[in-house]
Amino acid sequence: MANPSKAKGSAWEKRLVDYFAAHGFPQCERRVTEGANDRGDIAGLPLVIEAKNCRALSLATWCDEAAKEATTAGTPGRWAVVFPRRSHATDKAYAVVPLSLLADLMVMASTPEAPSTR
Repeated sequence: MANPSKAKGSAWEKRLVDYFAAHGFPQCERRVTEGANDRGDIAGLPLVIEAKNCRALSLATWCDEAAKEATTAGTPGRWAVVFPRRSHATDKAYAVVPLSLLADLMVMASTPEAPSTR
């Protein structure tokens, strides 16, 4: 791959796919970029993932992009922007989600039958 930034982004997406596959989503895979019809970077998950591996953070722009892609994918409001912590394992990455999704996750986690992720 000639573009180092694209290679860095692709490597991060691959790490995320491997992580999600090992944590209950074996069918997930990287998506092909579809321009204006993009539906996130990883297929096979219950929400849209926008994977970013940039030195400078642009959270507002990334969140807007993820929200648009979630709507295109038919899952409005169900998205996350995931970006790595430098020199840390994949499971230490940061994920930004809309507050409404966080509230839904907290409700699900507080129910007695909620499965543990640890």
